[in-house]
Order: sequence, then C-alpha cells, then structure tokens
Amino acid sequence: MNIIREADPTCVGIDFGTTTSSVALFDGQLRFVEFTNLEVDGDSRIAKSQVNLNGKICSNLKDQISRETLSVDSATVTDCGQPVHGSADIEEIVEFLRSLRKETNQYFYRDIRNCVITVPARFNDIQRQYTVEAATKAGWQVVRVLAEPTAAFVAYSLLHECSDGTYGVYDLGGGTFDFTVIRKDGDALQVIATEGDLEIGGNHFDSSIARNLGVSLAEARLLRESGSVSCNKLLEKTVQICKRIMPSDADGIILAGGCGHMAYNLLAHDFRVVSTPDPRLLVCAGAAIHARKMAEEKYLLIDVLPVSIGIEIMNGISEIVLRKNTPLPASSTVSFTNVDERQTHILFHVVQGESDRVQECRSLGDFRVKINPAPPRTVHIKVNLQVDTDGIISIDCESPVEKVHLQLNSTKGLTPSMAQDLNASSRNDMLNQIIDQIQILDPAGRYARDFKSVDEAAKVLEAIQIELSSQVMGVAQKIYDTLS
Repeated sequence: MNIIREADPTCVGIDFGTTTSSVALFDGQLRFVEFTNLEVDGDSRIAKSQVNLNGKICSNLKDQISRETLSVDSATVTDCGQPVHGSADIEEIVEFLRSLRKETNQYFYRDIRNCVITVPARFNDIQRQYTVEAATKAGWQVVRVLAEPTAAFVAYSLLHECSDGTYGVYDLGGGTFDFTVIRKDGDALQVIATEGDLEIGGNHFDSSIARNLGVSLAEARLLRESGSVSCNKLLEKTVQICKRIMPSDADGIILAGGCGHMAYNLLAHDFRVVSTPDPRLLVCAGAAIHARKMAEEKYLLIDVLPVSIGIEIMNGISEIVLRKNTPLPASSTVSFTNVDERQTHILFHVVQGESDRVQECRSLGDFRVKINPAPPRTVHIKVNLQVDTDGIISIDCESPVEKVHLQLNSTKGLTPSMAQDLNASSRNDMLNQIIDQIQILDPAGRYARDFKSVDEAAKVLEAIQIELSSQVMGVAQKIYDTLS
C-alpha cells in the first residue's frame, strides 16, 4: 500500500461515494471538477459512481468494499434500465477512479496525482487499505485517508466559520451511515466518538420501498425523493445511534450526504440541527480543504479508531488491544508466552470488532513468530499494535529468535475477484509451515490429514495448542494440590 506523507497545494480531495462521487481543489478558493465525460446526477459536479462494462453499467462500486460480507454480487449492473447482478471487482473500481483522475486533469489543465480520499468512518483496516490500493492502481497518490463525516465537519467549520464547541455530523449517503461527534477548539479538531451502519443508506431505503410496494428501484427512488413514502423506520435506527453518543450539551448536528436531509424532522425533536447548502458536496469540500491545510501545517486533526482491534488468545476468545474511539495515532503492547516445550512458532490472529468471541468479529489476518523450543511459559513475546492517522494497522513483534514488522494483509476476507492477485506460492509456504508445526506438536499423528487451506490447518494447530495448554495446566494443578 502506498500512502505518501508529503502534500502540496495541488492535492485534491476525492469523495468516492456509493452512488455518486466528486473531486475538488482548494487553493484559496474551493473549485469542484465539472464532469463532461462521466454521467452526472443532476449536477455537473456530482458524477455517478459507475463504469461501462461492455455495454452494461456497473454501479454501486463502493458496495464491493463497504459491505461487511464483501459479496461477489454486491455491485449492481443495469442492462437497458433493468437491474441484474454483476461481479464488479477491483478493475472496475480502478477504472472509475482512473476516470475521475482523467477528468480532474482535464478540468484543471495540469497533471494532479496527490489526493485525500474519504471513506466511511466505520470502514475497517481491510476496507481502508483496499480503497488506497485501488486509488494507487488508478494513478493517484494518497496523502491521507479521511473519514467522511470528519471531512464534512472540516468543510463546515471553515466555510461557515462555526464557533468552538462540540458538534455531531450526521452523514447519510447512498450506501452507508456515519455519525461522528467532533470537538472544535480554534484550529484543532478532535473526533470524540463515531458510530454508524454500513447497511443503511439511500439504496437500502429504495430496496425496502421496492420490496414493500412491488415497484422498481427507479420508481422507489422517485417515491423516496418526492417524500411520497415514509422511511422513518430505517431513519429511526440512525437517530438512536445519534442519541447513544451525542453529548447532551452539544452545540448542534450538521447534515451531510445525499440523504442526510431526510432525517431533519426526526433529529429536530431532540437536537439543534444545522442546515448547510450543498450537503452532497460537503464531504468532498472537506477533503480538499484538509489537503491544503496539511500542506500549510497550520492545522490539527485528531481522529479516532472506529472499531476495536483485538488478538485471539485461545479457544475462539479474543482480547481487545485497542478500543473503539481511541484517538489516533494509537499504540498498545501486549505479551504472550509459549504453551508447549516443543513449540517453534506462535500463531497470532488479529480481529476487529467489539465482541470477545472471534466468530462475531472481522478477521484482519494472522502471522507467525519463530521461537526456540523451551519449557512452557518461559518464552515471552511482546506484540506492539499500531494504528496510524489513516486507520491503517501495523504490527511489531519481538521474540528471542526474530523481530517481525508487518502491515496486515489487505486481501484477507475479500471476494475471489478482489483477492485474485494474491501470490499463491506464499499461501502454500504458510500452509507448509503450519503443517510442519502440527507434526512437531502432534508426533502421534492424531490430527494428521490432507489440509486444503491455511485456515483449515491453522484451526487444527490452535486446537492442538489449546489441548496441550490444558494438559500443562492440569499437571500444574496436580503439583499444586500435592504440595498443598
């Protein structure tokens, strides 16, 4: 992944949205690209997030990244106006981001590569990395990954000269919902908390309306936008999220995103709602302004970790290492030890989520660290987990045998089309290494089988380690009982 650390005044802001996208440059004045070769959505500054695939239009490209399930069929393809399922992969996303860059360079008459790109606040490490990698393949150089509601507040705080205080940003777009609480103190902006739902947005409202009324998605969107049908049931879910984290003494809520206005009346019952012109362009404006402010170095923005990060400790149980809403950058160190005298490696599994049950969290990846065989609980390994200002996770791990530094594999958990570039030989190497460790810990061959995948072998290795750990603890208890 390629995130550069220097910005220049020609760095643009990109709002890569589920249904629409925009690009802007702030060089003393805010200027949006006016698209001429991409289909726009009622405004020449707002392009539809779609590409043409051999005569078929593949839309909702960011759903390929934003859906927690990362379904192969998460994009929508339309043929002669009729929606059919397609399999948009990284190449379609790259092609669209490449089109944005081409239009940007044509509009500003210069070769612009640097950008600040926005993502939903609830995007995890995999999704953020994947966004950066797609942008990089499209010819962009990413200076910063910025959460969408944070970007919206950056724009609001500058363009509307808001006073110091605590504000909420209600960002409801075509595919995702974020709510972020931000404190402003002069030129310093600090994110206090963020919540949201990657499965609430305009598209979900349209699908619900179409399903309940038996109409097409296009008709459902018209009904929604005209206010002819109520979406209060889904909107109420977003309001409850706001109530959970919004301080009682907050100074107001700012609406952003193409669907943010829909919640005005519901929010106004409990909060002071601040209206803004062009809420669909607020995120992009903030990204462009932040790009310029970074170059001027007159500006402090502190974001938070959107989802807790933990490490699996045993038997499907994980321990949180960095908690949600920890200010970024963040770092934490935890210690681990060996459980068997024959161990030559320790396998670590990193997850993201609020539960202590691994199966309820999102797997971010795993890695192995070499150790020398030694009596149980005598080898100590320190694992330092860091999250930078872009929300990207890296790990430093040190044992008596080796030091490991890595960024988590961004292809873990992706669809087949996303992961097609993963090096097959590296998977085979890891599988063979795990099998070697299984054979060392299980000389009788009770767990021997023809392993087909790294995940399958890793689960068996974990089961062996848990069994050995239980045996060691049993022996220790017997010794304790004897001495007592």
